[in-house]
Formats: sequence, structure tokens, C-alpha cells
Amino acid sequence: MFQDENLDLTGFKRVGIMGGTFNPIHNAHLRMAQTALSGLKLDKVLFIPDRKPPHKQIIGVSDKDRVNMIKLAIKDNKDFLFSNIELKRDGVTYTSDTLIYLTNNYPDIKFFFIMGADSLAYLHKWHKPDIICSLSGIVVIKRRGFLDNNDLYNQIDFLKEKYNADINVVSMEGMDISSTNIRESIKEKKDISDKLPLSVYDYILNNELYL
Repeated sequence: MFQDENLDLTGFKRVGIMGGTFNPIHNAHLRMAQTALSGLKLDKVLFIPDRKPPHKQIIGVSDKDRVNMIKLAIKDNKDFLFSNIELKRDGVTYTSDTLIYLTNNYPDIKFFFIMGADSLAYLHKWHKPDIICSLSGIVVIKRRGFLDNNDLYNQIDFLKEKYNADINVVSMEGMDISSTNIRESIKEKKDISDKLPLSVYDYILNNELYL
């Protein structure tokens, strides 16, 4: 099993989940988590890095480095927590399996999976979307540049009808940041200090990551 012995969510009722490769974690990830926390009145947001996602390869960095960067990024926010439950699992990492584990171990908690509107467009193509929608609410962070309103709400209607999904839309000021662009900028020796927490930026430089 892939239990996280250090994770204790006792006493909480509403917990958000930020999943992803976090390669590296950046300010848009943190803004999304804070927006969901405030918009849905969540008790905590749980950051869960993928070990082996089905849709992409994790390149240029070790799991240990990704963990260290996440912990540095969230260490000063008491509402953000880290979990390694997906890193401890063998094989492909599926969100549905993670939610099964969390809901079995914390049956009194309502979980909310946080994603961008661009990801929501493909949710029905994920592994077992019916399980995802049945075990958690979905928090969609609507940013400028991803899906116009008609496409977004058509997709929401589709998911509600097909999976009885509980979908909540929260607006966020657009941030033109992606992990891919950050990695490319580091290779090109461009300054990306405004796109990351300073502690993460220093960690990348000191450990010569993504070069």
C-alpha cells in the first residue's frame, strides 16, 4: 500500500487537493491553492506530487528535489500541507486511486480536487472519472486565456449530467506561468525569480537543476 504515515487530517472537514508533477512548483500553483481555500472555505489544501503520471514524463529533477521544493514553497502557510502518498506507490499514478485511499482513511472529510479550466476540459478522459467525481468535489480555477465561458460551462453541464459531478468555479487573476516555461527559461539563463517563491528559486540555483 502507499500509506503516508506522516499525514494526519484528523478534525478537518473540507480539504482541497492540489495534484501534479510540480516540476517545479511555482507561484500560480500557490495562487490556485489559496484561491480555492478562500473561495470554498476549505480547512486545508493538500499538495500531492505525482510519482508516475499517465500523461507526461517527469524530467530534469529527482523526486527528492520536487519534494524539497514543495516543502520550501508551502512552509510559511499553515493552511497548506504536503503528502507523499503518490510517491510511495508503484506503477502509474491515478487520481482515482488516491481519492479512494483518502476517502477510505478519512471518511468524515469532504475532499475537493483543484484544477484549472484547461484540465477540466479533459477530465472525462482521465482514468475512472466517475470515481473522481463520486469521491470529491471539483474546484475549477477560471483564468483568462483558458476556455471561453461557453466552452467551460458546456463542459461543466456535461460532467454534471454524465457523472453527477459537484463542480465549483472560482475566478483567479491570470498568471502567465508554467513549469515548462520555467524549465526552458532556466536553460536559457533567464531571470524567473518573479515566478517562484524565492526559497524555491534559490534551491534550483544552488542545486543546478534544469540545466
